[in-house]
Amino acid sequence: MTALITTILIALAILVSLLVGGTPVFVGFLVVNVIGVLIFFGPAGFGLFANSIFSTATTDTLAAVPLFIIMGELLFRSGTMEVLFSSLDRLIGRIRGRQYVLCVLLSAILGALSGAAMAVAGLLGRSLYPAMIKRGYDPRLSAGTILGGASLDPIIPPSVLAVILATIAQVSTGKLLIAGAGPGILLTLMFLIYVGVRLWFNPKLAPDISLEDERAK
Repeated sequence: MTALITTILIALAILVSLLVGGTPVFVGFLVVNVIGVLIFFGPAGFGLFANSIFSTATTDTLAAVPLFIIMGELLFRSGTMEVLFSSLDRLIGRIRGRQYVLCVLLSAILGALSGAAMAVAGLLGRSLYPAMIKRGYDPRLSAGTILGGASLDPIIPPSVLAVILATIAQVSTGKLLIAGAGPGILLTLMFLIYVGVRLWFNPKLAPDISLEDERAK
């Protein structure tokens, strides 16, 4: 058991070192896997390693993963995001803390469009977070809302993670994706309620409506 724990820690240390050094994520995991196969199985293990890669690459169900990512990239780079952002902002109206509400709703909608939590977190972090800070929103709650909203994306269909889990567990991908709709909507409502409660007890977490509009200009 001690040897296993030591091996896992060494593998994590190598992986973290590679990622910190700027190595692409897939290359980092590939290097760690190759080293592990070489240590535990020797050169004979590379045949199993190659078969595993071929089996994964030719799995029909996993074809949905790159398609989800491409769909999200098309939406992000076509200017659709700006239209969606503006439309939701006007739909929410002049309420205190509307940027928090906008963040949660936008995360839920983006989760239904792309299914990639990292992409949504990066997008909102680059676009929405600076605007929230400029308008006088609390930095900690703003960052927490973005990260919390991004956590909805692996749950709300279509979900890249759900496709991968369904493939590993050998269950119906369609049923697993549909099963995430209810919990995703429930979590969205819970995040909105949480933001409302926080603002109720501490209104200073969001600026006044008039002040927010003035700073947005």
